[in-house]
Amino acid sequence: MNFFKKNFLGIISFLILLIIVVFSSVKFIEQRNSIEQRNAENKSFCLKTEYKNTEYENYCVEVLNNKNIKMDFFTAYTNIIVLGLGRYTFILFLFVIIPSLYNTSKYLKNKIIIDDAQRMNYKNIKKKIIFESYKPILILPIIIVISFVICYVISGNFDATYAIKNSTTVWSEATLKKPILFMTMYIINVIFHCILYINISLIIVRKYHNYFVATILSFLLYIGIEAILEIGLNGILFTSILKSEAGIIFNIMNYITFNDGVGILPILFVPTTLAILTSVIVYFKYKDKEMLIIDCESND
Repeated sequence: MNFFKKNFLGIISFLILLIIVVFSSVKFIEQRNSIEQRNAENKSFCLKTEYKNTEYENYCVEVLNNKNIKMDFFTAYTNIIVLGLGRYTFILFLFVIIPSLYNTSKYLKNKIIIDDAQRMNYKNIKKKIIFESYKPILILPIIIVISFVICYVISGNFDATYAIKNSTTVWSEATLKKPILFMTMYIINVIFHCILYINISLIIVRKYHNYFVATILSFLLYIGIEAILEIGLNGILFTSILKSEAGIIFNIMNYITFNDGVGILPILFVPTTLAILTSVIVYFKYKDKEMLIIDCESND
């Protein structure tokens, strides 16, 4: 019971995301069934109709020659996650930092850290802060893993023939032929983004202990980083000056799409770099015990 009480915001965030995924899955199944039924009706029409030398000849030849290729994992994932969960990309950041900030901000604002400092060494206090802040890091990765399972159960195959033929995904043919690599890199990409999210919240809550203020400022800092990378580096440097499409890797807000226009590995460069950089900043922000205690004492 204490676990649910202590992690209720994380559980709520997880359940909301899960509901979105389930709803998108049901919607996709309905669309798939509708397409399959329509294809079956078209084939039945052509089989029962003398279509030669009629306006339906070219159409029926194409319908009858078309093999019944099953919709694949990638088509399902594109519809359920990229087009479903992906429409909420702008606010997915909040599903991680809202539960991440709650216990940490309370720990600092209520000056619990001051009491702990009298009976614990500072190394353990830092571990406690990091542990509490990082618990929500699993929310999005677990949702993605569940989505992988759902998409495979729905499709039953990783054969991307349908996706390639009908252009139902956003990824290149080379990526579609490596489903294990795709899923591995996708999860790693999501994890690094979540590390970045939590580090941003830790940087902000170090100075601003009010929960709502810390949440708003964390979100604004995230938007600011995205604006600098997307407008400054991608828009101005790569697109306008260098005339290169490689700048798409700087769009840290569109990671659900996992744009592989420059390959899979380069996608990880920016989130990995930012995760490491912000981790270093967090380390130095929380290095000085006395300054943190003073800030907690002066913050009311």
